[in-house]
Amino acid sequence: MSEDLNEQIVVAFFADADAADGAAASLQAWDEANDDIKLGALGRLVVSDGKLEAKRYGAGRTTRGALVGGALGVLAAGVTGGLSLLAGALGGGLVGGVTGKLTAGSFGISDDTAEKLKQHLQDGGAALVVHCDHAELSPTMHELKRLGGTVFSLGVSEKVLNAVHQAQVDAWEEDMFRTNFEAGGVL
Repeated sequence: MSEDLNEQIVVAFFADADAADGAAASLQAWDEANDDIKLGALGRLVVSDGKLEAKRYGAGRTTRGALVGGALGVLAAGVTGGLSLLAGALGGGLVGGVTGKLTAGSFGISDDTAEKLKQHLQDGGAALVVHCDHAELSPTMHELKRLGGTVFSLGVSEKVLNAVHQAQVDAWEEDMFRTNFEAGGVL
């Protein structure tokens, strides 16, 4: 979708990492099969041997895909007590440019929600995090429920969307400058 703003984060709880991985694969196939659905990045959180582990799926390693990294980080903060621990696991630079703008309030996460996530992960469960457009929210939640997830959504604040947009513009300008310079163009 050309006007895909991906201002929504959907979180689905699954029994374990294997169930979340299977759901992610099915969700990606569903995304590919539907012209009206073009999801952003996907990620998964689990606690293994007392340590938080994050996994990214697919090619959503763009700046806008960093929102999922940020969402994983903010959600993980309730489990680990720190956002920075996850930045390296999710690709450092991509998350790093936006991480400073991400807070629990950026995603509408209440203390109760953070506590539920923490308990679910500590009990061996997994959380699948999906970045989508508002128009994709309902069908995506429905599909995740069909795949066996317990689902809720979080909106992304305008402040965070603006920060991601600016990071995209900055990256584009830098790329254009580099391309022009390498071609012998005028600085």
